[in-house]
Amino acid sequence: MLSTAERAGADLADTFAALASRGPIALGALTDSSPDERVDTFLARFVASVVGEGGLVADAAARRAALRCAEELLARRPELERSIRSGQPGDWTVLKELFCFLYRIFFADTVKELMTAVIAGKLALAFPAIAVLDPVGDIAYRIAEKISEHIPTPCDNPGSSKSDRSMFAAGRAMASSALPRALELAMGGV
Repeated sequence: MLSTAERAGADLADTFAALASRGPIALGALTDSSPDERVDTFLARFVASVVGEGGLVADAAARRAALRCAEELLARRPELERSIRSGQPGDWTVLKELFCFLYRIFFADTVKELMTAVIAGKLALAFPAIAVLDPVGDIAYRIAEKISEHIPTPCDNPGSSKSDRSMFAAGRAMASSALPRALELAMGGV
């Protein structure tokens, strides 16, 4: 779980760095026949760039988190979606706050997906009646939510640099510690 999140978090930073420098074509040419197909292709390539094709539960959780990041990116940067739909590279930038927001969303969603599955399974084993009392897994989700509140981002560093390149590098470097740090902070506060 941690190695998947670490690898995917580093790849998320690299994917954003590539998008920031070359635009949406950094993930491949957008030559599909319709605008909707080009958006679907971009989303699929974004997810593949961040997570790859592993078959573990952790990989599936990270893929869902990466997809949500890509969808949020397009929703928050309409000029990017317009350039993808048109098939033209376009001009857009990745704002530091947007990168940090999506970085946190990625790790938070990965944590929520994994922890909900793990906690729900453990709770069901320890307390078989939990399925009757909490059939949709709200307890596990709330615990995972608490952990995700502690996900650090490159924007949390008081000395974080202003340049995009150093922001992406900081995001890549933090990927190895983001999830363990969140777990440590949350367990201290739970």
